[in-house]
Amino acid sequence: MFVIYRIQSYIEYKWTIPEEPIHEINFYEDRHLRSKTFYVQRPDHHSLKYVLYFGMGEKSSFNDGNKFCGCNNGHKPDPKPGMNFVMEKTGLRFEKKKKESWWYEYEANLFMTIKSAQVSSEVIAIFNREKRSFTFELCDHWLDLFYKDKCFLNYDQKLVIELKGVITGGEKYFIGEKRLPQDGLKMYQNQNVEKIHIDVQGRKIWLDYEIYDQMLHHSCHHLMISDFPYEIVEKGVLFNYHPKLIYPTTVEEMMEIGKFFDKYASVNYRDFLHSEINELTVCRFAKCAVQDGNKKLKKHCLEVLLNYFERSVAIYDLVELPLSFSAELLEAFYSRRCRK
Repeated sequence: MFVIYRIQSYIEYKWTIPEEPIHEINFYEDRHLRSKTFYVQRPDHHSLKYVLYFGMGEKSSFNDGNKFCGCNNGHKPDPKPGMNFVMEKTGLRFEKKKKESWWYEYEANLFMTIKSAQVSSEVIAIFNREKRSFTFELCDHWLDLFYKDKCFLNYDQKLVIELKGVITGGEKYFIGEKRLPQDGLKMYQNQNVEKIHIDVQGRKIWLDYEIYDQMLHHSCHHLMISDFPYEIVEKGVLFNYHPKLIYPTTVEEMMEIGKFFDKYASVNYRDFLHSEINELTVCRFAKCAVQDGNKKLKKHCLEVLLNYFERSVAIYDLVELPLSFSAELLEAFYSRRCRK
């Protein structure tokens, strides 16, 4: 199995619409307004693209017998006597750009707000490859938008729509490879050559003499280990056949492998560990470094995070950071900003 995480993409977007384009929707069938495409950065570097559409939504009918105004000078049309007048609800549609391929199901938890009218709406919806959009209802009647007492248009006669929330979904291999190095794996599994074993809490791990000699500090054979789990020691052995053979794994396991090497083996593990630190893993590595008192790794994670902040890179699992480390990180960030 591989360790899989569902990725969260945070959305915050403001759309300001002048009054005139809203009026024009009255006079054109199926007319709607479209926002600019906005992008949401994901921790795996791939941006997600979205767009908003504003226009008339669900229909309802009534007849109040008023005279119909057919002019095109900005007056709002009134119903003709003896006719059913179609009154449209006002809707805002949230849509994912079609060109992107989403092969997984996503959950959207979004809030739409019009502060001037004290209107808010929440949508919790599931969407996927077939269902790429959903709708917020802003008000029951289209003409409500233009009544001053409703306050949908702000002081400068603009409709300001704010959208916030989170999209959760998609699958990302946290640390793991679909294809393991076959040559190294076959060498480890080959039973046709003479091997030596390490005893781990009564269980034996067989490995080649060459790997044993290059890996361990000890000149004695048949090493016995009781202070590390079998799985950690085996992954440490596999690392010496090929680094990627430790996959699939977690940050916590990688830290334990490092401790095993520090005590028993001569292995350049630090460079490999640093290569695994990215937007998805840095906060977990920092947490482990603080817990283990690993000052060098903690300092490295701090520098990586500062670099991501400066480049506005989305970072996963920030809530995992210990409070002491978070305080140190913020202090270092503001100190660096002040020096510029």
